[in-house]
Amino acid sequence: QLHIEPRLGKMLVLASALRCLGRVLGVAASREAKDPFVNIAAADEARDYLSEGLFSDQLLGAKVCADFIEAEQSRRGEAFCERYYLHSGRVRMMTGMRGKLADMIVAAGLAPGFTKGRTRGLVAAEAMSAWERETELVRAVVCAGLLPNVARVCDKGGKRRMMLKDGSKISAQQKSVVQSDRLPRQDGFVCFHELVKTSALFGSDLCLANNYALVIFGDSVVRVPEGLMCDGWIRFKAEGEVVDAMLRLRGAAKRLLDRHVAGIGIGNRSAETDLEAIFRLFASLRDGDGNVPVPRAEVR
Repeated sequence: QLHIEPRLGKMLVLASALRCLGRVLGVAASREAKDPFVNIAAADEARDYLSEGLFSDQLLGAKVCADFIEAEQSRRGEAFCERYYLHSGRVRMMTGMRGKLADMIVAAGLAPGFTKGRTRGLVAAEAMSAWERETELVRAVVCAGLLPNVARVCDKGGKRRMMLKDGSKISAQQKSVVQSDRLPRQDGFVCFHELVKTSALFGSDLCLANNYALVIFGDSVVRVPEGLMCDGWIRFKAEGEVVDAMLRLRGAAKRLLDRHVAGIGIGNRSAETDLEAIFRLFASLRDGDGNVPVPRAEVR
């Protein structure tokens, strides 16, 4: 019932269940619209400035959308666009698309308590966005929509590389803010929207992924002697208790999503317990909670 690209639809359904819908509407709207930045060198600097610490093309799009809406409330929308070298028309198109996507969420019955035709979608979205400021939770939702499109980030031949399952190297497109030499030094993963083959192999719309996102939302996660294996190639080293905890949380995420799509479980004690467990897991990344173990990744 969501007339949108399936990967974006998956993000929106999960975001509505995890109460971070507002920000993910911005992610989807930015993907549906053209690049809002003016094609000049100064715009690249503005892009880098706005994306600092995000390591995600999708989160940058959501930030542009949210910051413009905030500026518009004090009639500074045009000034915001001029300051950061943005096409005001394209940014306005993004914010308009955000409202249409929110209406689709209500029409699909994914906003409990809100009725199609009686409620503006953005009103419903606001009520389903209590945790939209939890960046690592939103990052996980974005990655969940992109999976199984994932590449490993590692040092190879003295350089940072993005490597696919088959060993192929991919690069970020020129305008991406997720360039391999700018990523955190430790090994990790990036999810991407699709591959583009030109003079080389490029990933479009990349997002740095945390290990939790792959374990909780990966298409296939199984127990192996040393821990867990995701999608048949990414192995996470972990003790038995950690493996058990991750599998329980994976089950909680599936129950939560199934209930949400079926329109049940809102206010249900069991559903709220599952929701709180998932929220605490990703909030621990923000807080640096040493009590929450992180499975260590290996690729073979």
